[in-house]
Amino acid sequence: MMRPDGARVSSLFAASALALMLIGGAAPPRGASADSAYVFHVDNQNPAASDSNPGTAALPLSSIGRAADLALAVNAGGARVTVLIHPGTYRETVSLPPAGTPAAMAFQATDAGKTVISGSDLWTGWQRVGTSASFAHAWPYAWGPAPIPANWPSLQDIVRRREMVFVNGQPLRQALAPASLGPGTFAVDETAGMIYLWASGGIDPNTAAVEVAVRPALFTASGRANLTVSGLVFEHAATPIDDSAVFFSQMTNLLVQDTVFRWNNWGGLGVYASTSVTALRNAADYNGGRGMEAKQVKSLLFDHNDTSYNNWRGAWGGFYDWAMAGLKVLDLHDGTISSHRAAFNQAHGVWLDTDNQNVTLSDGVWCGNLLNGAVVEASQGPTTILGAAACWNGGRGLFTSESSDLAVRNSALYGNGRAQFEVGGQLSLTVTNWETGAVITVRAERLALCGNAMMGQSGSQDVMVIPGWAFLLSTLTSGRNDFWNPENAAPIFFDWTAHFTLADWQQTSGQDTDSVSADPLFTDPANWNFSPQPGSPWRKC
Repeated sequence: MMRPDGARVSSLFAASALALMLIGGAAPPRGASADSAYVFHVDNQNPAASDSNPGTAALPLSSIGRAADLALAVNAGGARVTVLIHPGTYRETVSLPPAGTPAAMAFQATDAGKTVISGSDLWTGWQRVGTSASFAHAWPYAWGPAPIPANWPSLQDIVRRREMVFVNGQPLRQALAPASLGPGTFAVDETAGMIYLWASGGIDPNTAAVEVAVRPALFTASGRANLTVSGLVFEHAATPIDDSAVFFSQMTNLLVQDTVFRWNNWGGLGVYASTSVTALRNAADYNGGRGMEAKQVKSLLFDHNDTSYNNWRGAWGGFYDWAMAGLKVLDLHDGTISSHRAAFNQAHGVWLDTDNQNVTLSDGVWCGNLLNGAVVEASQGPTTILGAAACWNGGRGLFTSESSDLAVRNSALYGNGRAQFEVGGQLSLTVTNWETGAVITVRAERLALCGNAMMGQSGSQDVMVIPGWAFLLSTLTSGRNDFWNPENAAPIFFDWTAHFTLADWQQTSGQDTDSVSADPLFTDPANWNFSPQPGSPWRKC
């Protein structure tokens, strides 16, 4: 394994003897794996810290990379190990190679939220450009615009860049040329090998903390079992388009909890081709692309996570759709996403895209997103959305296309710009089951709507948009819903040709005979409280 400074550890297993000093010592601190045979401490704020230390609490290591080397050595021998990381900022990358051992390994902050793994370095020695407000510094990188991923649309260069600069913790906006600089911006001239910045408020960067993103990845692991990452903060990764600052692949029994992924250039957390993945109480906010992504995962539990304010990099170049969401999920088989908050993303909130089956989304809050609150696309299902709140999104609260066996129950869809619920897309698509290789035709059939309250605020906000496809209507079950728009008595847009009242819809479809058109009396929709007040006509299933 390569150390962050490029030095190679000649023999990882030589660390085993050093680590034996820890056996039989004091019990691990609170939060450490109770049954870990080895515990290594990392504390770069401790004056005694050194990478030549054994990694005890009294003699901690100074880098996570060195702790990972020691942990890998003992773990390869079948021992469970915990790396406890004390508060501080660690400017390095951790990479764990594949392993044949199932022995557990954990990387855990001693104080959640106070241990930062950063992709940026502190830069000093800025030179004022003449008498202007801008400053210059040598730039040693020539990254250029990242390649556009296969089958993606054309993208503006600003979306394909990865440079980031923070002054006193505040991000600067990137300009594509020094001539375009203004307050609160920076620009890189790769030809001249220079970077220029103009801090807001006339701040002299030589009197401020200037952090420049230089590392594309912060924590990666592949081909491992029983890994835990807990309580850490990952920020400032100069991640190119479609990559993630923290990336896991081919993992089994992965746990990520109480961890923050923020202000990374593209994705925060990415999990691929893995089994038994759990993510609890994490926040992936303010990332330049996606907050979190999971692809080809078997057996997933995401609970009480937050993916908000993402896709600022994409928005700089008008790139909002295609692959962008607070949470993007593809090829998920057997998954539960509960109490997930996705708000104010400059994209979709939550997007289930292609070959998703046996998935439940419960008690989600998907509000204030630029496009749709949630999307279910090209999925064979069954997919269940239960107890969700989708509000104030620019598109629809919930949009589904080419997806079978979708059930939406007991959800509040409110004030969304185009529609509260919409079925759209093509008549059908074929998807390939990544586990079996079977080719499946998916279309909007066996849709079930029960106990939902759909309320528009303005006359242009439909409560439901639904095609007149025979296969959709003949397999639809819908009841106990509340369709309401105080500005529009006919808020159901049918077959993209006519607006229907509830009575019109009942007569045409034979559905919703026990549904109502009345104010659902939400408690406080302005503050996203959609519990019904006493006397509400909303009857949940």
